[in-house]
Amino acid sequence: MSWKPVTFIHLSIGYLAGRSRSLLPRLAIALPGSYTGADTGMAESSSPPQSLVGRSFAGYDVVEKLGAGGMGVVYRAVDRKLGRSVALKLLPEASRTDAPARERFLREARAASALDHPNIGTIFGVEELPEGGLCIVMAYYEGKTLAERMAQRRLRRAETMRITIQAADGLAAAHAAGIIHRDVKPSNVMLTSTELVKVVDFGLAKLVTSGDETLTSAVVGTVAYMSPEQARGRQVDARTDIWSLGVMLYQCLSGTLPFHGPDTFALLYSVVHDEPPPLEDVYPELEAAIRKAMAKDAVDRFASMQEFAAELRRIAHSL
Repeated sequence: MSWKPVTFIHLSIGYLAGRSRSLLPRLAIALPGSYTGADTGMAESSSPPQSLVGRSFAGYDVVEKLGAGGMGVVYRAVDRKLGRSVALKLLPEASRTDAPARERFLREARAASALDHPNIGTIFGVEELPEGGLCIVMAYYEGKTLAERMAQRRLRRAETMRITIQAADGLAAAHAAGIIHRDVKPSNVMLTSTELVKVVDFGLAKLVTSGDETLTSAVVGTVAYMSPEQARGRQVDARTDIWSLGVMLYQCLSGTLPFHGPDTFALLYSVVHDEPPPLEDVYPELEAAIRKAMAKDAVDRFASMQEFAAELRRIAHSL
């Protein structure tokens, strides 16, 4: 797995792309390093913690650093008892002092760790560092992210359908457990050495039943894959993941993202207001399914991720 740092911004918008619009909520968003290339996926941390390489704690020997960003630092470590590699994700420094944030994260991490599906990355548990930071212990997979594969070559249509259907199956299982991912994108889709798809990094995931937290005051996610309601800071449900998966499918088939802009604000405006360009050489039923997944109004999308997956399977069988 690999992550690259991108800009992390937190500000208020009154004007978007030079057009007067209603005041948008504050943003906490990861910007892709290239809107048409590999998705970088993580935001840059302003105060990265000291490296853990060479240290041991809680039964793990830290071997190498895999990546870093605003959502945390990821290491590969070896479980001394079981002799297997694991991925350790350290939360940002803010998690040490923000008690409500820690509690929300722990609650949602426990829920995510209970997910048992072949297309969801396994979470083994949560550990606390001696200095007080939190650490998620996850399964380590040999392979590449979908973003890395897309950066190397154009995906074949059958390959794209297989990957997207597996990702949809994993997300449908998460939704059934009341968990919304909120950051579905190619860098969070892992392709193992056996070509099994794993949806990973539920770092922005939200429990549907978490009544004490809403999205009305902050926007979190990656702009290029963000649903219109997520971009506006409105309350989201599982259909925001349907939108994001539709964007990812569009990108896999076309080699480019459906929405563009010279800067973040213009891109946000495009997500909320513009229609994506038509896809070339794509089966009409498949394009119709993608456009339904990316309907601006959530009520016009597929009613569930399971329904989206079923439609993709039906189309794949007819191609």
